[in-house]
Parts: sequence; structure tokens; C-alpha cells
Amino acid sequence: MMSQSYSTKQKLINSAIKIFAEKGFWKTKISDIVKEAGVAQGTFYLYFKSKDHCLKEILLLLHYETLDEIKKLIESNSKFSEVLIYFIKRMYNLKKIAKVFLFEALSSGEEFRDLYFQFKFNFRNILKNLNLSDELITIILGINREIIEQDIIFEEKSEEFVISKFKKIIDILNIK
Repeated sequence: MMSQSYSTKQKLINSAIKIFAEKGFWKTKISDIVKEAGVAQGTFYLYFKSKDHCLKEILLLLHYETLDEIKKLIESNSKFSEVLIYFIKRMYNLKKIAKVFLFEALSSGEEFRDLYFQFKFNFRNILKNLNLSDELITIILGINREIIEQDIIFEEKSEEFVISKFKKIIDILNIK
């Protein structure tokens, strides 16, 4: 059985994700998050120091969930191309919060910039553990960023379009 504390924190996290995605980071107020969660404003501060802290915790949670799933795929001997496609699908499903992170939070200071590089470092290490060259890792990371920014966030292409494009790129790079 879930504790009341976990349930309340999860409500706040879910509400924050929804409101950040709808309004953006800068326009979101803590009062918007607690109203959506159906809790008192003071309750927010039992779990988070600030709006920045809340977003950081959300991003860390999503990041580690993604890394855990990638590790499971690798351990189950999935093809490398399947791992990459999973990652792009995950970013597609998280596109609104990815937009907040990449275009708003990164400009709010060093803490989010450091978080971005931590995420990139962790993903790079997973790729290195698959015995990929630094050059191929650089290409893959650049392609991922381009597809996330251009096709998923900016042009809001369909998931089918994004996956199809990514599969063509994988074929061109001859990634198995």
C-alpha cells in the first residue's frame, strides 16, 4: 500500500509535469501546481524547496527511469538500433517536458545546465559501454538532439514520421 506522503508527492509531480507542459516553466506558479494537485500551497514546500527544485526532481526521475529501461533493453540483448528507437520514442512521449527543459530551464542557470550535461554524460557512458567509437557517439547524440528539437518539439511531427526518419538514419549509419 502506498503511503499518504508518497501519494501526495506523486500528485504534485504529476500536476507539475502537466502545468509545466501547458504553461511553460517561467509562467507556471506554485499555486497552479497545488491547485491542479488539489492540495494546500504549504504542502508543496513539504516536498520541494522551490519550483526549480520540483522541476529538477521531475527531470531526474524521468532521466533515471529512461536509463533503467535502456539498461534493461541492453541486458535483454536488444539490438542497438532498438535501444536508440526506444530513446526517441521516450523523448516523443515526454516532448512537452523536454521542451520546458531544453528551451526554458537550461536558460535559468548553472544548476539546469549541469543537469543537462549529467544526462548527456550518462547516456554517452551507456553508448561507450556498447563499444561504440567516440565519433559514432557524437554523431548519435547530435542526431538525437536534432530530431528532438526540430522534428519533435519545433515542427511537432507525428511519432510515425519521427521513427521512420530515425530508422532511415540508423540504416545510413549502418547501425545494428
